Amino acid sequence: MPHDLRTLKCTLPRFQCFHITQRRRLRVHLSKSYAGSLAESEAAPPSDYVSAKRFDHPGARFVAQAIESALSQTFRNREIIVVENGSTDGTNSVLAGFTGRITLIHQQHPGISVARNAGIAASSGELIAFLDQDDLWDPGKLERQRVCVAVPTLGIPSETFIRNHIDRLSAHVIPLHGGPPPDRLSDGHRVDDLPGFFKQNRIDVVLAEYGQTGASLVTACRKAQVPLVVHFHGADAYDHEVLKIHRQRYAELFRSARRVVVVSKAMRNQLEALGCYPGKIRFVPCGVNLSQFRPVLPGVNPPVLTAVGRFVNKKAPYLAIVAFTIVVRTLPEARLVMVGGGPLFDACRMLSRALGIGDSVQFTGDALHSQVVEKLAQSRAFVQHSVVTDSGDSEGLPKAVLEACASGLPVVATAHAGIVDVITDGVNGFLVDEFDIANMANRMLQICTEPSLANRLG
Repeated sequence: MPHDLRTLKCTLPRFQCFHITQRRRLRVHLSKSYAGSLAESEAAPPSDYVSAKRFDHPGARFVAQAIESALSQTFRNREIIVVENGSTDGTNSVLAGFTGRITLIHQQHPGISVARNAGIAASSGELIAFLDQDDLWDPGKLERQRVCVAVPTLGIPSETFIRNHIDRLSAHVIPLHGGPPPDRLSDGHRVDDLPGFFKQNRIDVVLAEYGQTGASLVTACRKAQVPLVVHFHGADAYDHEVLKIHRQRYAELFRSARRVVVVSKAMRNQLEALGCYPGKIRFVPCGVNLSQFRPVLPGVNPPVLTAVGRFVNKKAPYLAIVAFTIVVRTLPEARLVMVGGGPLFDACRMLSRALGIGDSVQFTGDALHSQVVEKLAQSRAFVQHSVVTDSGDSEGLPKAVLEACASGLPVVATAHAGIVDVITDGVNGFLVDEFDIANMANRMLQICTEPSLANRLG
């Protein structure tokens, strides 16, 4: 499939048009029986897909205008699929005029659902937009798909994935924050009527970051008849207290949401266990923009191990420090760089001093993304000792692990959650059991003392 493709597919059950594909950082998926739902966003810059769909009744005189309005979109790379269901109103002669510009499927099964399924089966798009036969699109319609990204809080440094959704989706994005439900615009103004806001601003889909956010928006999206897609990230899928508080609301969310996005296979299994219909779940791993990173030959760098992430229990930065203490006893010149902030930051600094390695550990605090990129480029390896906490909290897929891979670094981490989806033990890093400090230290030491091993795994 060519890069940056949007596919418009048109279906005629007496005439139904449908599908326009785009797959950039936002992915929207479609089931075999109904259309539409926005799924996740990857940060990497690969191909773009958008999908648009059209369903209606006989009306050959409108077909040409409708298809032309799709073809005139300013987003140029596209495919049009037409499913013709035995039309007798002159539609076929009209379609003949588009030979070479559309893909035409003939079948003798009338009905919207059958036509939709035939077109969907032939499609490769991920973002679906709908166009009726008696409607026309403005030329910039597809480039201005309107997505409301709803988040609890804006501007948290560690939540770069949310910032990327807001900044990088191939759509006109309107962020809402606060709540629940989120009801504040970026300028601080409060939205009193969410359903009315969605309608007034012609929102095509609502992307809710975190399960709790999605649960709080079910009613508003239903009233506005706007598809709701919820993106789970970690604690919202695992934390015992969160699940206890939101269990009933999650049940309603799973019924109402058009799609549910997860970042790891473990999270997919968890949500299925919580009652989410498997067909609604889309596994979309986080991504990174490779152009922002410069792969290094890690064995050339000094024995510097870098950890990036919030100082919270599920990332267990204190366990990485304890393991590093063992490394320093054998290799005094080794260094540990810890990037990030959080509630355990001060405690970890005091721990390093108490263990006598205060001079060997650098705590940078929160850092700009450009500074993170630079720290990774100066490292021998990336380390992270994530664990499932007593409260059940767990990672989704730590984006810092992916950024380390993009930098050409081997990763030493625990076999935890989504980490196992991207790190293969002995191939691009080492995986150890949670709380296995001795093995973690051994693997860190191996990387620090064997530059050729670091190069092979990086």
